[in-house]
Amino acid sequence: TSNRFDEPKGVGIAKNADVVVSIHGYHGNEDKVYIGGRNRDLKSRILHMLNKAGFDAEISTKPGLRGQHPENICNLCRTGEGVQLEISRGLRDKMFDNLSRRSLRKKTGLFLKFVDTLREALR
Repeated sequence: TSNRFDEPKGVGIAKNADVVVSIHGYHGNEDKVYIGGRNRDLKSRILHMLNKAGFDAEISTKPGLRGQHPENICNLCRTGEGVQLEISRGLRDKMFDNLSRRSLRKKTGLFLKFVDTLREALR
């Protein structure tokens, strides 16, 4: 789980960052993004921007996908308030051609749209 992540370089980077946004995947077949973490303002901004861009996003209330634990990698930043994005398998399948084969995987336009939207929300 994200609150057990202890790779030293990753933890060091997180602890030296002003904010951390971690991106995870979950097994759902729908096209969904769950947004968790302790940074309420940034969660709201990302939620707004993703929905405006046509993605189905919501603030997560699902146990295990909420990102609220203080030891979660997204919350190890200086403020203690980061954001965790959980992207469904269904949506990831549309973001990449050949998601299961890393060597053949290619980013689709939907992936690029997601990245651009996230970058805009983080500005």
